[in-house]
Amino acid sequence: MVERAAALFAVAVYSEVILSEDSDREKALFYFNKMNDLYGVKSYLTEKETAYINDPNPERQTCIQFVWRYECCAVLLWAAGVVDDLSHPSEIVDVPVLAAIFWQHKGLQDLLSKGYSRPEKEILDEADLTLRYDWACVDARIHGQKAPTGIDGGIVIERHYAFNWIIGANNGADWDHIQPNT
Repeated sequence: MVERAAALFAVAVYSEVILSEDSDREKALFYFNKMNDLYGVKSYLTEKETAYINDPNPERQTCIQFVWRYECCAVLLWAAGVVDDLSHPSEIVDVPVLAAIFWQHKGLQDLLSKGYSRPEKEILDEADLTLRYDWACVDARIHGQKAPTGIDGGIVIERHYAFNWIIGANNGADWDHIQPNT
């Protein structure tokens, strides 16, 4: 989970720099390569992530999709016991907190030493709650209403994606082929 989280963080940082006002691919690659130096993320990238990083002119929408992976990263770090809590899915993840976690450690082993494997029941309970949040968002969208309690559907779908990967949904599909169905 921590390997996947590190890869997601590296790709999301890359995307964030590409999407910034003064977009600079070389600067984006600098941060990506810094994550690779610390965590060896290139060896954990999926096929789609590798193609994206290697694309010198990615579509804006693709960059946006990959920057959303910060949310998945937070779920994986929570499941690995590196972070204590998942906030209510009404506010995007605190990216500076994620950044501090990754930049302040000296690699996977150092980061892993800060966590613990959450109990399966706790992960399954949170995955179930996330599925229910997703249902609430879909139901609200179908009925032309706002999601209840300020839930952000974008956050929920990313969490649902990450939890499905963690629990082996979709017959244990690899990361690129997870389906967060409701």
